[in-house]
Amino acid sequence: MKAQFAAGAFILLAGSAFASDLPHRNQQLAPAPYQPSMLNPAPAAQWNGFYIGGALGYLALQTENPKVRGFEIGARAGYDQQFGDVVAGVMVNADASFANGSVPNYNVSTPFKLGAYARLGYAVAPKTLVYGLGGLSYLDIKVDTTASNPHKAGIGFGLGLGLEHKLSDKWSAFGEYSFHRLWTNNDRIINALEARVGVNYRFGGDYRAIFARY
Repeated sequence: MKAQFAAGAFILLAGSAFASDLPHRNQQLAPAPYQPSMLNPAPAAQWNGFYIGGALGYLALQTENPKVRGFEIGARAGYDQQFGDVVAGVMVNADASFANGSVPNYNVSTPFKLGAYARLGYAVAPKTLVYGLGGLSYLDIKVDTTASNPHKAGIGFGLGLGLEHKLSDKWSAFGEYSFHRLWTNNDRIINALEARVGVNYRFGGDYRAIFARY
């Protein structure tokens, strides 16, 4: 009888101790720590915000006599907004161009080039963006002859493709290839091809967060 009483008391005490360790029904359990996996990957890198950058490029006008070719160096500024894997933005470029070509008593050079483009891309990986661009292009054309030294303006559009890859949260590298069709002020049409590589520095931020402050 004493043995049965002792066994029953032991079971009762053990059950009370186990029940005290169980969470109360109103108690909230702490969430499990986040662990990235193949089925639950880490959040994608964000492309939101303003950026500035610099580039080196090569410009080739599709002219024959003379052939106008040369390097260029430039700066850019823009803004991107990410929607899932899609990235949309705007961008402006300003380039000093050293493209030129000569025949006897006739020289053509392109002192500078400007552009304003819309950009639409797709993040094929968290840190890699492929994109297309399109917009307005302006090319200053200087013609030197024995008779005069007129300046001509080529105004038209540019279309291109590019790839940008994040090197860190702030820095990225890009490469672009574009086609430009320009109409000059003496009713000529000039086509040009351009290839460039460069780096961008991104300030980050979302325009909605910026306007929310005000």
